[in-house]
Amino acid sequence: MNDNLHLAKRRLRPLFEGLAGLGKPWVGLAPLSFAKDEEYLRVLKKSHCWAMYVDLSPWVSAGLNEVVDGLEVRRTGEYLKRVRDQGIKVIASFVFGFDHDKKDVFEKTVAFAKAHQIEEAEFHILTPYPRSRLYARLEREGRLLNKDFSEYTAGAVVYEPRNMTPDELTAGYLQAWRDFYDRTEIRETDGGPLVLSYDGFPISPEEIYQARGRAWLESLIETKFSKQT
Repeated sequence: MNDNLHLAKRRLRPLFEGLAGLGKPWVGLAPLSFAKDEEYLRVLKKSHCWAMYVDLSPWVSAGLNEVVDGLEVRRTGEYLKRVRDQGIKVIASFVFGFDHDKKDVFEKTVAFAKAHQIEEAEFHILTPYPRSRLYARLEREGRLLNKDFSEYTAGAVVYEPRNMTPDELTAGYLQAWRDFYDRTEIRETDGGPLVLSYDGFPISPEEIYQARGRAWLESLIETKFSKQT
């Protein structure tokens, strides 16, 4: 479940007004459809929102004449520009491993991100979390490979993909990180490429989900916010 702050905009307006008074920068998560309302974008900017995570996976496979989340795919660049014009950074999130994903999805995704001048991106492996509809369906289809929930990190393959092998999904996922970021921006680790230039947090496919202690996470947040104030 995503902590989407944009499902009830009218209720959130007082919250954003309160955040504006605090003067503290913050990061949120939303579908790209939040870019339709330019007044809402201005309210976000005044609240000191400096970045927004946006899931752009559906846009990669959609045709130019299609509509995603009520937005025309051909106008993707325009919607992204609206967000950037308010000084809000777009951090794109992409998920690999859907049943419609073919082996070329990794290359297409990186090309899409670069074509739309995405500055920062995260890549994930589709994960069927327990008690979700996806988990129930994959269990019913006999496609679950692992029921050790400590491995359900969004960086490991725990089910049988439809159009590629688990190894191919893992390899493509790791390569997407390498292909999107410049070689000077990453350092190879045992868990995959560590992104050194990431503006929010230094992350890697392993470290982003593996617990390294509350103090470590809080120190990153404090360091980031101190740069913004």
